Amino acid sequence: MRNSTLFVVLLLMTGCAPVTMPNLPLAHVTEAFREGSVQPGVKVDGRTYKIPLEYNPSSTYPGWNLVAIPLGFAQESLKVNVPYEMYRFDGTTYLAGTEVSLSQGQAYWIKVSQPGHVLLTGKWTIAQGNISQRLAQGWNQIGTAMAAISLSAISIEYEDKIAPLPQAYQDGVIIPVFYYWDSTNGEWLFINGAKTLDKELLPGIGYFLYARKPITLIYHYEVPS
Repeated sequence: MRNSTLFVVLLLMTGCAPVTMPNLPLAHVTEAFREGSVQPGVKVDGRTYKIPLEYNPSSTYPGWNLVAIPLGFAQESLKVNVPYEMYRFDGTTYLAGTEVSLSQGQAYWIKVSQPGHVLLTGKWTIAQGNISQRLAQGWNQIGTAMAAISLSAISIEYEDKIAPLPQAYQDGVIIPVFYYWDSTNGEWLFINGAKTLDKELLPGIGYFLYARKPITLIYHYEVPS
């Protein structure tokens, strides 16, 4: 089912016109969304990471892209090859423009009026092993590290224990549904970690995840022998 009715009007404090963007997905209508795929970011070389930006003028929300800076990437510069606007949800409201600070493992809305890409230049600080990310209660905009990771390799730390996604869901601490945005068709897609662990989160793609209390998300990357 198309998510054509969920939207939010962001009133910019700069005095600009209101901006209409895709709203947060609603956790209780998980089954209304379909699973699908979007194009991930790619590692160009040892210091450069490229994330595509889509623009479809016939989309409900043309030019909105949900992207993420990979965990373990010490960013030195961010360049977008087309004019853009950037926004980030801080758990309560949306920040825009100079209010937005860039951090590893965080996701951002980038709005463009034509196709383009993001180029991140820096260095990889983490290549393997466990990578953790602290999440606040409520909605969190997140990303993965430099490589795809299976849901089976993701754990949740809470109340002095570490558990896989299904157990954390049963304990009521998280809704393990990773929502991401299809920029071409203008709709939310999802990966349901409560039903299957054989799907992957992809680098460069931003995800929304809902936590019922503060938790730590742990990615378990294999260490080469």
